Amino acid sequence: MKLMELPLWAWIVFYVLVLLMLVADLKMFGKKGQHEVKVGEALKMTAVFSVSRDPFIVLTSNIFAILGLRALYFALAAVAKYFKYLKYGLGVILIFVGIKMLLAMNEYINSLGELVGQNLNIPHIEVPTPVSLAVIFGVLALSMLLSYFATTIRTKQTEKLD
Repeated sequence: MKLMELPLWAWIVFYVLVLLMLVADLKMFGKKGQHEVKVGEALKMTAVFSVSRDPFIVLTSNIFAILGLRALYFALAAVAKYFKYLKYGLGVILIFVGIKMLLAMNEYINSLGELVGQNLNIPHIEVPTPVSLAVIFGVLALSMLLSYFATTIRTKQTEKLD
């Protein structure tokens, strides 16, 4: 079964369950001074579509992402100051994910072309899962290494000035 073939009721049930887990997480673990995850933030975790189109993987990864989002946020917030170029790496990953999703939308674009009387005939281009994971991990590793080396060079230059 393809992801787009899932019935509407399955998506509604999934999002209701995710929202219930989010509410339970906020009620049980929400303390003053901590970042509270808003519904909009929780629903924006659709990057899994760049890795797989299998409905089981998409649904379960989103559920586990909701459950682990709070811990991951605090972990990333603690180390974000050490990785200067991480936000640029994440931007490159988001651009890659967007391009990959656009490349896989050929049937929708061709249907839209038929509605306006044009035969676009755009071929289906799918980036394999190992390639996607390699690009994502490679960009993350590269941005973290660049941040590390930039910090090391900067500290050596400040030591020479002192």
